[in-house]
Amino acid sequence: FLHFFLTLKNLLGTASVTFLPAPVNVSVDSKNFRHILHWNPGPGTPPGTEYIISKSCEEKERQHNSTITSFNLKLRHKCRYFLKVQASHNQTLSPWSSHVTFTPYKDTIIGPPELSLAGCGNCIQVNISLPKAKIDIQKFYDATFRVSWRKTKVYKTQNKSFVLSNLEKGAEYCVQVEVETVVNRKTEPSPWNCTFTSHVEHENGAGTAGLILALITLTMTTYCLYYTGFLCRLPAAVPRAIIVRNQIHPSIHPSIHPSIHPSIHPSIHPSIHPSIHMPFPCVFSYLHTKCLCLPYVFSFLFMEHSFTVL
Repeated sequence: FLHFFLTLKNLLGTASVTFLPAPVNVSVDSKNFRHILHWNPGPGTPPGTEYIISKSCEEKERQHNSTITSFNLKLRHKCRYFLKVQASHNQTLSPWSSHVTFTPYKDTIIGPPELSLAGCGNCIQVNISLPKAKIDIQKFYDATFRVSWRKTKVYKTQNKSFVLSNLEKGAEYCVQVEVETVVNRKTEPSPWNCTFTSHVEHENGAGTAGLILALITLTMTTYCLYYTGFLCRLPAAVPRAIIVRNQIHPSIHPSIHPSIHPSIHPSIHPSIHPSIHMPFPCVFSYLHTKCLCLPYVFSFLFMEHSFTVL
């Protein structure tokens, strides 16, 4: 009887040692090269159980400890890893879990890119931003962007900024972009992003209205300056009585009236002799005509500039 009791005790002791269950549901959650290993405790796992994580690559194994059921992994991008977990409690170890195989650059999920759209008349300017990662995703994969709009047309490019042209004016277009790589098919497309094609035309209309307003203001200012005499001020007219009095008969000797001596410049007394050339009246007439036309010249030049802009 004593022998039977000792045998039963040994069997129960062995059972208590092997009762600690192995972790289950081991998996890797990886997105944009951020890797997290997850698992669940085996049925009947006691509180306070700790875990040992094993990762091996190219026949090199490293182990890490964790008090929770997840662990952030630091992995080489192109290495194939074998991952497994073991539970530990009161110096008792569980069996190892089933292992999972994980290759970062093939198995990580590439998240959706972000889009910004801007209408430009009959086109749309598209700018793409890739999700943040520890590496340059496009450079690492030599990735291509698959651009879809109106759910029927497809355009492929490696540029993060481009223009969809020859579109219908005033129409709404919805655009979606997805990253395409040769070795990794686990990519997520962006949400559909919509915009109209005519925003820039409205901005041009506002600019034209401002230009016309500036033209009107400048024309009125020029006219007012001319009207008040600040532009092209003409000399005061000499009263006719003074002109008649100064018209001395040609028979009078010049010595009696030295002021009419022929050496004096004819512009001082333009009426003393019929043969003397009188340019000033013509010059004044010319300036007067040109100054009257100044507001119209300015108006013509700015109107021509306005039509050029339009």
